[in-house]
Amino acid sequence: AQYDAVNPSLSFGYGPWHLDNEQVTKVCLSAARLHDRLHPYIYSAAVRTYETGFPYTMTPLPLAYPDDSVTYYRENDKVRGYQWLIGDALMAIPLYGNDYDKSDTRDVYLPAGKWIDYDNGEVYEGPVVLKDFSMPIDKTPLLVGGTGFVVEQENGKLYARIYPVGFTGETVFYDKDGKTKSHISFQKAVDKKPVIVDKTIGHKVKVSNNRFAYEFAFIPGHDYVVR
Repeated sequence: AQYDAVNPSLSFGYGPWHLDNEQVTKVCLSAARLHDRLHPYIYSAAVRTYETGFPYTMTPLPLAYPDDSVTYYRENDKVRGYQWLIGDALMAIPLYGNDYDKSDTRDVYLPAGKWIDYDNGEVYEGPVVLKDFSMPIDKTPLLVGGTGFVVEQENGKLYARIYPVGFTGETVFYDKDGKTKSHISFQKAVDKKPVIVDKTIGHKVKVSNNRFAYEFAFIPGHDYVVR
């Protein structure tokens, strides 16, 4: 369930509620809610894939970091380094392989840059191998890095989440119609609460600190600058 939650699509062939196991039901529900929360972000990545031909929904690390030789030859039954990027901000690190029912750790490789644990906000500086990284059954298999910009949905509303990873540059977001596009630019990255301006209307937006990120109500089609 955790592996599927960070794939481009998620489905249950057999309802976990039929198994009469409280832990299974809890984990599967959590995974489904994660995928639903990230649906706008994953869909935007899919549109970007369609527009560019680059596999944003599921990018192999050697393709994203071709000059980093450590990313090569990790996806096998010995290392079991099954990691990929989702969009330009999330790294999937699921515990995947034929030992999934016996293991609760993995060696996770982080390329150069700042990475933040999606669950607890712990910060890591790459390049580094996280030896025996704890992966309990209820662990969300995600780290945030790259642009640090993620759009999530909650109660039918979109929220942009900016993780302080020190990114400067630009990224884009596509809304559910596949055409409405937002440009987000980052200037002068610092580790403090950013000022975010909705360039479309020329006003600052209200920013709150929530789950280790700076968050604001996101309007599709509007452009934003973060400084």
